[in-house]
Amino acid sequence: MPALLSGGILSVSPEPSVYMAAYLVAEDPETVSRNRALRFDRVALTSVFGDPLNPSTWSGAPSRLASALARRGVSIEGFQPKLGRLKRLRFAAERFTRGFGWINTSEQLFRRRRMREHHANQIAMCAA
Repeated sequence: MPALLSGGILSVSPEPSVYMAAYLVAEDPETVSRNRALRFDRVALTSVFGDPLNPSTWSGAPSRLASALARRGVSIEGFQPKLGRLKRLRFAAERFTRGFGWINTSEQLFRRRRMREHHANQIAMCAA
């Protein structure tokens, strides 16, 4: 009996009463994924909100993704970019002096361009 691999893709025609759904069907999803060669054998997951391999970080999404990839034979490494207290205070002070006000949440700080650049440099050094 065929098993559905992905959800339907709904295509809507100009006629309001005509709809077409397309589905990808395979024998067995587990067999298909086991017989397929891996495109990569190592993946690094990152999260600025905590350890990406910890189930309590960011609703557990990175952890569940890591466990699903590990079941497929992919080696997973977790990396959390760090920011010292002094740099965090400096970035917050820069935001304040530029007229954006004081931060209410850490996410306001993490979304700043300089903060993203800082974390991207740390991730690049980890990957090298």
